[in-house]
Amino acid sequence: MFKKYILILLAFFITTCSLGIDTKAKEDYLNVLIVYDTKVEFSYNRNILNSISELMGAFNTKVETVDIKEYKKNYLENYDYVFSVIIDKDVNNEEFIYDIKKFDKTICWIGNGIEKLVENNENYSIRFTPKTVDLKEIYYFANGEKYKTLKKFTIDKYGEINIIDNINEEIIIHSYFSDGKQQYPYVVNEKNLWYISLIPSENILFFIFSDMLNEIFNVENINEQKIFIRIEDVHPFRDIYELRKIADYLYDENVPFIVALIPAYIDTKTGYENYITDKPEFINTIKYLQDKGGTIILHGYNHGNFKDKEGGEDYEFWNGVKDSPVTWDVEEYVAKNLSKAVIDCVKNGIYPLGFEAPHYGIDSRGYSSIKKHFSTYVGAYQSSDKQFTTTSYPYILRNTKNFNCLIPENLGYIDNEDILWKDKLEENYDILNLVRGHTGGMFFHPYLDIEYLKESVEFLKSKNVSFLDLKKYDNWIEFNDITIKSKDGNISVENRLKEGRLDEEHNNKYVEKINKILAIIVGIFCIIFFIIYLYFKNINKKKFLR
Repeated sequence: MFKKYILILLAFFITTCSLGIDTKAKEDYLNVLIVYDTKVEFSYNRNILNSISELMGAFNTKVETVDIKEYKKNYLENYDYVFSVIIDKDVNNEEFIYDIKKFDKTICWIGNGIEKLVENNENYSIRFTPKTVDLKEIYYFANGEKYKTLKKFTIDKYGEINIIDNINEEIIIHSYFSDGKQQYPYVVNEKNLWYISLIPSENILFFIFSDMLNEIFNVENINEQKIFIRIEDVHPFRDIYELRKIADYLYDENVPFIVALIPAYIDTKTGYENYITDKPEFINTIKYLQDKGGTIILHGYNHGNFKDKEGGEDYEFWNGVKDSPVTWDVEEYVAKNLSKAVIDCVKNGIYPLGFEAPHYGIDSRGYSSIKKHFSTYVGAYQSSDKQFTTTSYPYILRNTKNFNCLIPENLGYIDNEDILWKDKLEENYDILNLVRGHTGGMFFHPYLDIEYLKESVEFLKSKNVSFLDLKKYDNWIEFNDITIKSKDGNISVENRLKEGRLDEEHNNKYVEKINKILAIIVGIFCIIFFIIYLYFKNINKKKFLR
């Protein structure tokens, strides 16, 4: 009996300790495999494989990709969902075709080659015939099956597409094209098979596909839709009175906003780097923006690694002249310059919570470096390391290859030289609004007339949008000497650079470790004493029974 007590208590103690060591619950991810034949569609720079892989981050997925040429038999067995992205027409891997024909979980086939799946396959009745067409319109049954509403958008696309030969009750068409005479499928579903007839390269096609993922992944709880306003390219030489006027207006309208801060400004005439610490009035203005509902993000360090243009007007993490990746050490640059920017911000009462690359130009090395230090990236995604090209998303993405969290910009910006800027904003919003649970945003340059901003806000309010307040999300920035966190609107800072406090902060960490060890030791002694108590109680009980 005594040994039994010991074993039970020992098991309990080990379990408790192990839970204390690792408090992160295991996530219940959806296992997704993407099988592809090539990454880039002809005539498009965008890496469609990367774009689709990152998109899966909106749905709590764990994604792996495999080139169809390297696919091995039975590889599908470990996955809940298989996405086949086929740009070329030839699907020659017989092992893959054999496996996917008998795969009884969800299949999403995108692009060409679907005839290899459905031919001589009794699981599906759907059959296709290819035809070259000039597509002019796309229609989509938006809002899901329960509240579906047919939406129409113009499109200009010429090429080959499959026509469905046999429509029946089991085949559901969610979206289709038209050339003005005939209809052609875009999104079709039969049983466990979803078919996307064209690679979703254009924005409207990509957003329809994005919304259909709610059906494909059987999402029951749709997130609340949010829109953000970002004040762009805010550097030490901006007009502080205009910045305050913008902040006052948005505060009065109860609209939280994001401020894209450039800490340094290069004067090309003198070569001098003007820094935020050189401008006390500017620092006070940024703090004023924070007080009025603004959340600061770093918009690079100086917005331009080329000195032939003024600061705030060039790429920084991309070679905009050669349209190629930068050749210097990005990780070292981030660790040196962005850590300096964060530290100087905190010293002056400014608390950045995210990052945005200038013009969204940044390669995979840059994303990797930023991901180590910033929880939150705001903007669009550059999908290629070869040429500058971006993908706009309709969702917040989490825990992807390139992002801890991406807050997407997808509504564009106010261009005072374009008389159609508002029409484009409204069109972009209509496309975004197709997507259930969307998040979106737009940006405004503070040198423009504030009336442009007022028009934009009035339009968004007319659509009853909820405005995104970034500081209410879980954000963090982490460098060696400083940590900034936000949650539920509260910002906390651990500054290990405070005068006379650096050693103390390190000592506090050691004290925490010692306290944990002492707590474990005390716990062990308590358990031992409890075991001894039970043991002697049991002995006394036996004596009494005698």
